[in-house]
Amino acid sequence: GTSSRWRQINPVVTTPIGGLFSNLTLTNGATPNTQLVGTANAFTLQDSAGNVVRRTSLNCTADSAVAGAGGLDTGSFTVSTWYSYWFIYNPATNTDSCLLSTASAFGSLTLPSGYTFAARAGWNRTIAGAAQFNRVMQKGSRAQYVVSASVTTALPVLLWDGRIVL
Repeated sequence: GTSSRWRQINPVVTTPIGGLFSNLTLTNGATPNTQLVGTANAFTLQDSAGNVVRRTSLNCTADSAVAGAGGLDTGSFTVSTWYSYWFIYNPATNTDSCLLSTASAFGSLTLPSGYTFAARAGWNRTIAGAAQFNRVMQKGSRAQYVVSASVTTALPVLLWDGRIVL
């Protein structure tokens, strides 16, 4: 009977990875220049054990004047510094938020109490003269500088190997 038919011995189970997204936008095109706004129709976040959660309808402003969720993970906002923008999630309260951090990897990120899931959505750098973000518009995985009268007054010079000189 049943042993003469094809059977799948090891079923294939796929698990999405953190950082998958739909319709991601990251900007700071408005005043104050110390905030980044991230939106996404959907974003997959992951915890330290590799578990994933898919969050939808994300819209979060990360303010450098705030400590913790919706702000900086640690330290103070400084000039000429790269900051990563993270979507974060607290499963106990079913709360979405965002975070600014100098950490580039999940293991180095200092998450606020209760938040155990995170995924990096993008980066921005503060200008050399003040603790303000460069004007940048990110759509999906592509980003471009936006020239303005106040912050990013000219496009940065790019070197031949892709490094950015600001």
